[in-house]
This record gives sequence, C-alpha cells and structure tokens, in this order.
Amino acid sequence: MMMIIIIKKKRRRRKRRKKKKKKKKKKEEEERKKKKKKKKKKKNCPLIQPLQDSAYPGAQEFCFSYTVMDPTLLAGKMLVS
Repeated sequence: MMMIIIIKKKRRRRKRRKKKKKKKKKKEEEERKKKKKKKKKKKNCPLIQPLQDSAYPGAQEFCFSYTVMDPTLLAGKMLVS
C-alpha cells in the first residue's frame, strides 16, 4: 500500500496581519508617550511656589528652569549660584 502525503502550504496572511498589528501598536504607544511629555511640560511647579515669597530673591525665575521635587534643594542651588 502506498501512503499519500499531502503537504499544505502555510498561509502567510496571518503573519502579515500580526506585523501590521505590531506596527500599529508601536505607533499608538509613541503617540501616547509624546502626549504625556507635552502634558508634563505644562505643569506649573506647585511645590516650588512657596519659595517665591521666601527670603530668596528671584526664586520665581528658577521655578521653570529646575524641576526639583524638594524646595530645599532649589534653595541650596540658588545659594551656590
């Protein structure tokens, strides 16, 4: 008896779809990151705000140049410069 072996070709369509989906996901992720960066730049540093009224003159000028979480660090930087 002879055995007949049928070899089926794999479909490429599925692979192409996966690649397209991956590309789409990457694009969306990059766009999301860009939007987040834009939002971060608009922040008006609230933690450094009380320094403006303190004994250090010109503290408001440094408010936008330094993004320091601790206002005491900013005061230290101003004393050094």
